[in-house]
Amino acid sequence: MKDHLLEVENLHFSYGSKQVLKGLDLSLEEGEVLCLLGPNGCGKTTLLDCILKLLTPPSGSVTIMGKDQKNLNPQELAKITAYVPQKHSSHFPFTVSDFVLMGRTPYTGILGAPGREDRKLVLRVLTELGLETLKDKDYSRLSGGEARMVLIARALVQEAPLLIMDEPGSHLDYRNEILMLETILSLVKNRKRSVLMSTHSPNQVFFLENCGLPVRAAVLQEGIIQESGRPMDILTPENLKRVYGVRTALVNHMDGNHSINNIIPIPSNRKAE
Repeated sequence: MKDHLLEVENLHFSYGSKQVLKGLDLSLEEGEVLCLLGPNGCGKTTLLDCILKLLTPPSGSVTIMGKDQKNLNPQELAKITAYVPQKHSSHFPFTVSDFVLMGRTPYTGILGAPGREDRKLVLRVLTELGLETLKDKDYSRLSGGEARMVLIARALVQEAPLLIMDEPGSHLDYRNEILMLETILSLVKNRKRSVLMSTHSPNQVFFLENCGLPVRAAVLQEGIIQESGRPMDILTPENLKRVYGVRTALVNHMDGNHSINNIIPIPSNRKAE
């Protein structure tokens, strides 16, 4: 039986007396996108932080590419997992190019000097993301959306087989949100990467599935994965009502021979006061 690229088993985590993860199980296959959904405060970021060793769970296990995560040092972990955090701030005046170049640290070492190929890779990724005009700008002075795209660029130059993204669409305008999703599409289709991402947008999940990617949606609620499977089966109006308390409709239309699915919200019947 083939090992999962990522396997989380019986994971527990608490903040003081508040239990957030309660024996959570999750797996991700090579070349797959797993989209994690759930209400604010349900533990999505906590789960990602446990996988990345930013938090230490008291019990449970995380296995990445067949290796026990507990036995990986930071450099080893950074070679197989790249991370796009939800928030990041820098108090040092790094240029965008130098900030993205930090993604090569697992290969150069903290004190090592990046080579010509490292810098060529940075420029190529910045160009692919439409960020080449920002390369000499001060990272700390970027807008929220610009900084988010630069964080994605830094993760891409790590060239890790597993990309972990915490709400990657936040702060992005519509164009950059689509560019971000198309970047995931390219990584999975052309480079066989795997992606674990948290999101509050069912339509981001459907966009990736509409493009033909192997996508699973997983709902995190009450400390465990309540449901996991094809977006069409998981992101139903009934489930979205239960999870978010919002009425929605699933809309399907044909684009040539391709079936396109989207979720649209239904306004409440509440009268304006």
